[in-house]
Parts: sequence; C-alpha cells; structure tokens
Amino acid sequence: MPHDLLRTEDLTSWNGPVVDYPPKPEPALRGRTNTELHKGVYKLFAGIFGAILAVFFVTFRHDTEATLMIVICGVYGAMYFGTPYLLWRTSGKAASQHRWADFLNEPFATNTGEISGRGALFHICLVPAALSVAVSCICLAVTLYR
Repeated sequence: MPHDLLRTEDLTSWNGPVVDYPPKPEPALRGRTNTELHKGVYKLFAGIFGAILAVFFVTFRHDTEATLMIVICGVYGAMYFGTPYLLWRTSGKAASQHRWADFLNEPFATNTGEISGRGALFHICLVPAALSVAVSCICLAVTLYR
C-alpha cells in the first residue's frame, strides 16, 4: 500500500551513527567587543558611491538627460548617507574615539557571532567595491565604443 512507504515510526526510531562534535572554543576576546562601526567604514562606503557617480558623470557628461539622472542619483545618495548622519548628530551621542587600527583588529559583534573589524569592513564594502570596478569597466567599454 502507498501509505506504508512513509511510516512515522521509521523516522523516529532510526538509530544511525551518532556524531559527537567537539565543543566550540570560546573566542579569545581582546578587550571589549565592538558593536558600532568606525566612522571610516561609513566614509569608505560613501566614497565608493561617489566614485561610481563620478565614473558615470565622466562617461555620460555630454548627454543632458543622463546627467540629470546622475544628479538625481546623487540627491538620493545624499539622502541615503545624510539621514543616518543627521540622526546621529541630533542624538547627542559622542563620537567613538577608536583608532582605525584598533577597530580593524578588535572583535565585532554581529547577529551570527563575532568577526574581526577587518571582516566587517570586508562584508560591508565588498559588493560596492566590486560594483565600482564593474561600472568602471562598462563605462570604459562605452567610451571606447564611441
């Protein structure tokens, strides 16, 4: 009978090999765990966005409509980066005094565990940096085609 193929007792009584994983070692924390990004990460992210817009502008500056679209993207970028900055400035929180080198070497807390500051920087800026390289290559191809 077809209903005999999937019996529940077969699934609950299976005695397969038991894998005994060693316990995870506790991470060796050097100092406190960071939960806030260094302001240099924000500056780098905004700089990559600005570089992408600059490459677009250099490539399409002769076309008025394309320049208008680049300006609109710049306004959206200003809102995207400016809103968190204004919220931070009006919150009254003091700026973190961490040095850049300390941020890169100290552990950084995420939802899935701890990574280094370098890992956090890499995770945040990898896609925008790759996108800037791709945009540069595409715009170079457009320029050479003209």
